[in-house]
Amino acid sequence: EDCMPLTHAIATRLGKTLTDVRKSGLLWWLRPDGKTQVTIEYLERADGSVEPRKIHTVVISTQHAEPSKATRRKEVEGYTGPDAT
Repeated sequence: EDCMPLTHAIATRLGKTLTDVRKSGLLWWLRPDGKTQVTIEYLERADGSVEPRKIHTVVISTQHAEPSKATRRKEVEGYTGPDAT
């Protein structure tokens, strides 16, 4: 069982996924220092407890290579496949 706030748990998982796709080379143009933020709307009950109703906002921000100037060969060490911008 996870004891962290739901917003923190979701944002952390999104950040981990962002890191994984960057390191795998799938999105080779991503840079480190990505950030995530999640906002959830809660329903407050009469007894003071809260229940998540819906995810209100998700923000994902990351650094990236300069569009149309960076190429995959220049950005990914050891890459020998077709070049792409």
